[in-house]
Amino acid sequence: MDIGAILADAKQRIEEITGDPAHEQDLLWYSWPQMWGSTSRGFGGIGGAAMTRAQTLVVIYQGFRPAIVYVDGRFAYAIRQPNSAFWDKMRKFRLPGTADAAGRAQIEAPEWPGASPQGEA
Repeated sequence: MDIGAILADAKQRIEEITGDPAHEQDLLWYSWPQMWGSTSRGFGGIGGAAMTRAQTLVVIYQGFRPAIVYVDGRFAYAIRQPNSAFWDKMRKFRLPGTADAAGRAQIEAPEWPGASPQGEA
């Protein structure tokens, strides 16, 4: 896993979401080994039915949003407005996979009309 490449990718994704330049000193990242129920590692598709460990890495921008999630060095998804369920799953080192749309919906606060990506009206 090339952490430099992941941080550069996350920085670009954050800039696209927020519309503001992201500075490296404003990025926080967390990483842990996470167990997945198949070799697809949460990405869906065809995977072997074997418990598989993969490194999960989350890059968070200042103000704690957005959060960019990577699994095994591969971009998984972005959470524009992490909610309390997101932080609870972070504490438990158990984020949902890309293929789990319902699980991802549970960890993102809904956006409201007119809100900027940083949550300021």
